[in-house]
This record gives sequence, C-alpha cells and structure tokens, in this order.
Amino acid sequence: MTHNPLNEIMNARSIAFYGASNNLSKMGSSQLVTLLCNGYRGRIYPIHPSEHSVFGLPAYKKISDIGEPVDCAVIVLPTKLVPAVIEELGEAGVYRAVIVTAGFKEVGCANLQRELDRAAQKAGVRYVGPNCIGVANLREHYNITVFPFEGEPGVIGMLSHSGTFVTHVLPYLHARRLNYAEAISLGNEGDLDIVDGLDYMAGRDTIKTITCYIETVRRGREFIDKAAEVSKIKPVVALYASGTEAGARATASHTAAMASSEGIMDGVFRKTGIIRAASLEEMFDFSCVLSRCSLPAGKRIGILTNSGGPGALMADTVCRLGLELPMFSEGLQDAISEFSPHTASLSNPVDFTFINNWEAFFSRVPLIIAESGEVDVLLFYGLFGIETFLHYRDNPAVAPSLDRAMIQATLGLGNALKVKIGDALADLPIPVICSTFLDFNEPLIAHLVERGIPFLPTPERAARAAGALCRYASWRSLCVEEDAVTV
Repeated sequence: MTHNPLNEIMNARSIAFYGASNNLSKMGSSQLVTLLCNGYRGRIYPIHPSEHSVFGLPAYKKISDIGEPVDCAVIVLPTKLVPAVIEELGEAGVYRAVIVTAGFKEVGCANLQRELDRAAQKAGVRYVGPNCIGVANLREHYNITVFPFEGEPGVIGMLSHSGTFVTHVLPYLHARRLNYAEAISLGNEGDLDIVDGLDYMAGRDTIKTITCYIETVRRGREFIDKAAEVSKIKPVVALYASGTEAGARATASHTAAMASSEGIMDGVFRKTGIIRAASLEEMFDFSCVLSRCSLPAGKRIGILTNSGGPGALMADTVCRLGLELPMFSEGLQDAISEFSPHTASLSNPVDFTFINNWEAFFSRVPLIIAESGEVDVLLFYGLFGIETFLHYRDNPAVAPSLDRAMIQATLGLGNALKVKIGDALADLPIPVICSTFLDFNEPLIAHLVERGIPFLPTPERAARAAGALCRYASWRSLCVEEDAVTV
C-alpha cells in the first residue's frame, strides 16, 4: 500500500486556518470555533491580513510568518484567491490542505478548477475538496466542520460527497449512540477522492465499518479494485444517490458529479462486496449492525419477542429478504418451554407475551436459542425499560396509592439485572440485533449499547439490518473460498 496523503490531513498536529476572523457569522470562523470547542490539542495558526488575533489565537498575515512546520492548511476564502494560496503553501513547505471554498466546477467555473489543479500540481499540494465541509477525526478532537461533536467517538468511518452527512448528522447519530470515528467530506474531489478515502480508512484500526454516500465515481476501475480489496478487510456500506434522472441532475448541481446508471452501480456494489443501502436510514442502520456484530455462519434467523406484532413484522421482513426462518425442533421448544408462560408461542418466532420472568427472557432463553445450533442470527424485541416505574412513582394522580417500597424494589431489581442482562446478550455465541421503540437514553438500553449490542428503532429495520449482515458474511465467505482455490 502506497503512502496516502490523507494520513497527514486526518492526523494533523498543526493547522494553518485561512478565512477565520473574529466575526462568528463567517463560515470560516464557525469552523475554527468548532475546532476549538472540540478540544483540538494541536497548534492552530489563523492567517488573516489585518487581525492580530482570532478567538484568542495569535494571527499571521502570511503562512511564511509562522516560522514553524505546519501539517495542513484549511482554506475558507473567496474562490478566486484559492489558487494563489495553494502556491503560497507549496513555497512554505505545507503540502496538505482542506479546501472548503466552493464556486468551482459545481457552478460551471471549470476554468477556476483548472487553475487550482495547475497551482496544486506545481506546488506539490494534495488536498480534499474544494466545495467540501471539512474533515473530522473525532478520536483526536479534530473537527473542522460546522457542527460540534458530543459524546464518545464511534467506530464508523464516513466518506461523503455531501457535507451534510458528515456534519449535520452528528446530533442525530449522538442521540442514537452511534458516532463516527472519522469523517471526510469529499466535495468536488478535485484531487483526493473516494478511492483515496477507502484506502486510508482500510488501514485505520479504530474504524470497523466504512460508510459512503456516493454521487459519482470518477476513477471507475480503481474504485472497483480498491472497494473489493477493502471489503475483504472490513464492511463497506454505500448509499448511491444519482441513479435516477432527477438524482443525477441534483448531484451535478452541487458537486459537478457525473452519474452512472442504477444498474451499473448495483453491479459494481455486488461485485465488490459493498452493502448497498436504499435510504439514509438504512445506511446508518447497516453501519451500526456491521460495526458491532460478528459475522454469522449462515442466514438462519431466530426471533425472540414479548409482543406478537413486532415478531410478525420481523418474520415477514426476514422472509421477503430471502433469509431463512426455521421451525425450531421439538427439543429446542421443550428447552424454551421451561421458562415460558403458558401463553407463549415457541416455534420461531418465540413470543413471550405477558412474560414477567425478565431474567429468563433476557438471559436464559436467548442463550438456549443461540447454543442450539439452529439459527445464525437472533432478532430480539422487548420492552426493556424501567422508566415507566419512575413515571408512576412521580405522578400525583397515582403516587399516593402506590406501594413505594415495591416501586423502589422494582427499580433496584431493574438496575441489578441491567448488568447481568447486558453481559448475557453481549456474550452470546451468535450475533444479536435488538429493536425498541424506547429512547436510547433509557438506562438499560444505554447499558446494552455500551456493551456493543446494536439497537434499531423498529422491528422491520432490525430485520433488514440482519439481511445486510448476512449478505456481507456470505460475500466474505465466497472470497475466502475463492482465495483458497487460487492458492
């Protein structure tokens, strides 16, 4: 693997910032503030022709005035100034840049793009952009987008032709306890592109799954080769937005993307092992499951639920996806029946409606199913929360009539079971995918997510994610077989 310029860009220890001032209404200023607010630990050098300091940082008129090595430059300046700045970077020995500035070929100014290309080649500067929102390495507190990051870094790497899916989604992902590790807004791909991004993220141990929002592929052959290589190492999930006439027209207007047909891209994804998502929702769902679950040995699905409706929806979705929903053997049903209410259905789905033995439901029965050898993935639906009891306890309409000792004992039991349940589900020998309508901040759910168990908000989404997991596992298995034959 050749040296990738993204290594210096994504792990910069010093940054020259063009376009930031003390006026927070300016885009460059907001991006610098985001960098500061996220606790970046490297050196920052604002470059400004008249300001002596920017947000408390000493400012420099030119990059040559800094007098110290600089790893990367961030450029948020008027379009016509960018080529000259790139030349200055080369003269100062700064060979990496992120060009946020728009106004190049995405708005028909191909001549300005050519001028930028000539300047970069002459100066030896490799860059991300132009017309991008920036990059983020959240494990290094390095975020030059316009949205601050909250919470702990995740294990997903994002490559996107849209800046929105790098930055605006950060609060959404945080609410789902699903955060990026690193993210790159590719913009127009004047230089570094999605092929370079795949190559970089393949080598990052902290990234478990690579997620891509794709509007175009500029280097088709290289993309196919690199995607197939990377998919053998870690999952790649992609959402392709330009397969229709309207989609192609829209993407061409904001990144100058040239679309490929729907059929061509679908074939490329199948050939390379990329898991295709049909929506933004699916893209994040699939990424969540693929980053947290081990690969199953097959496509046999078991379903455990405490409600008939969600179980039926899961079963229907599983069958529509071409997965298997095996009837459980009599021996397995007998083993489950020892812990089931008399109203339970045991054949698969296993429906424990009206269950009040939570340890059995969360711990013993999942283990029995997982160790049976009859399924490869377990889909799990249940009402997991204890917050309802807090609502009862604090509601004046019913609180005076409640046995508060019983309420507190129930809450204590819930907290005691939380760790046991989390350990039991996390240690199952097969992947488990959970579904809940409850808030992800509910204590039990939050604990299970911390143990690496994926949660999705609806039963159907959990089943579709199981399908993605099985598809990727099948592709990986075929690659292993082909490699064995080749050897």
